[in-house]
Amino acid sequence: MVKITQLSDSGDTVLVEEEGDVLVAYKCPAGVWTISTGLTAASGVVKPQKGMTITRDESRRLRREALKRNYEPAVAAVINTERENVFDGALLFHWNTGAIRRASWVSLFLAGSFAKAKSSFFSWNKGGGKVLPGLVRRRDREWNIIENGRYGAVDGRSVPNSLTVFADHIHDFKALGYDVSKGAVTTITAFQRDHGLKLDGLIGPATRATLQRALAEKSAVSKAAAGGTAGGVGGAGADAVTAPSDAVVDPTMLLWVGIGALAVAGLVWGGLWLWRHRGPAFAWLPEPMKDWFEDRGIVLGRRVRT
Repeated sequence: MVKITQLSDSGDTVLVEEEGDVLVAYKCPAGVWTISTGLTAASGVVKPQKGMTITRDESRRLRREALKRNYEPAVAAVINTERENVFDGALLFHWNTGAIRRASWVSLFLAGSFAKAKSSFFSWNKGGGKVLPGLVRRRDREWNIIENGRYGAVDGRSVPNSLTVFADHIHDFKALGYDVSKGAVTTITAFQRDHGLKLDGLIGPATRATLQRALAEKSAVSKAAAGGTAGGVGGAGADAVTAPSDAVVDPTMLLWVGIGALAVAGLVWGGLWLWRHRGPAFAWLPEPMKDWFEDRGIVLGRRVRT
């Protein structure tokens, strides 16, 4: 058996179904230009910008490049498995959360504590501090892949999880002043037309993100008018996951924090040592530097070495 290090075709199909495959650049809820299956400039493979369009083949190429560059190596580094479904489920989780190195379910799963691992895995279901149905369904599907090797939607949904239904957003459209009595397609299309989106009458990643940003902007204006403090973008889609309380700190982050702390401690110790021994140290300075200090009335010690 060979260690699995790449997402399978079945896993790639699930990734597209969950993320959506958007061929026109749009701004995510945080205001970052995004394209394809949730790719931003941070991916290192594309720099989405206003008006940018790509083909389906280009989107697949970019997705494969991002997987190879960022996601597959990260998952392979912590998930040592010969089971394709385990690697696929873990990678799908990492694509959505970016947390494969700090999620506690990983170590529990590798240690054989499957019940605890499952509980920890399903705790990654919150966005903006709230449990989101889309994330609940997504974790359910990913765990079913990991545990049973079944890639289909667990709840038998006839539409991809990347799409949300109009009923989930009726209050959002009302809050923005749209007449929802005209029906789902008319309301959604009107919103898409007002915001320069593709007119398909569906609530996919681009429309959902734009809807969230519009709500956040309206909330910020309302707070400002009331004399309050406007916060950041409110709410979160399936792409923004809040880490649960049992998430562990990335070891790489700990390493750099430790190195930084040692560097600061070294500088402080070195400064104290130099101050304590400033006299002898001053004598070892080049003559022009001694002159520079003394010209400014700074006498640190003798000019002659002893």
